[in-house]
Amino acid sequence: MTDSDRLQRIEMRQEAVIQAINGLTGVMEDNKAILLEMQAWLQEPPSSDLPDLLAQVAATLGDLNAAIAQHGQQIEALPERLVAALRAAR
Repeated sequence: MTDSDRLQRIEMRQEAVIQAINGLTGVMEDNKAILLEMQAWLQEPPSSDLPDLLAQVAATLGDLNAAIAQHGQQIEALPERLVAALRAAR
């Protein structure tokens, strides 16, 4: 193997090393971008969807309970109203 062949082989290996380093640099840049995105995402406040939904459900159940109680009172008063209506119809 001549010196020229050796130099050419060294240059080819050097180019391969340079390309590999460029590839690794690209991977590192991608990883950095992903980490920055994740860091920004972690800074956002947590979602309040579930607590808000549960508060809405609780309020709706309270409204339904009040409506049921009101209907119960109307049903309890119904016999008296029927008797009064029958007396008035005589």
